[in-house]
Amino acid sequence: MATLNCAFLSGYVTRDAETRFVGAGTALATFSIGVTRSWQDKDGKWQKETSFVDVKAWAALAERTAPHLTKGAEVAVSGRLEQERWTSPDGAPRSKLVVVADRIDVIGQPKEKRQPDSDDVPF
Repeated sequence: MATLNCAFLSGYVTRDAETRFVGAGTALATFSIGVTRSWQDKDGKWQKETSFVDVKAWAALAERTAPHLTKGAEVAVSGRLEQERWTSPDGAPRSKLVVVADRIDVIGQPKEKRQPDSDDVPF
């Protein structure tokens, strides 16, 4: 049986992207997005739940998109899930899932950075 590892998310950047260069100078941008789900409960009241997802972008994608990934920007991200594993200072094993982006589309900038009649900026 074949497996599939795809992630497609849209949400708002929760903190400005941080860019660093690793290895032989490969760019790595990291940021987080908030993704909100809405539903009606059994009483018909609307509920919301926000999940916060860490995202990594590598190489040219990181360099092109990081300047636009500021807190409050609306983005669409597609990529794959990757599990990071480490040992905490107290010796306990830890892990988390992150999205490794293949594509990032900036759908809208935060209100304070918007320019009148600005177009979406696809990457």
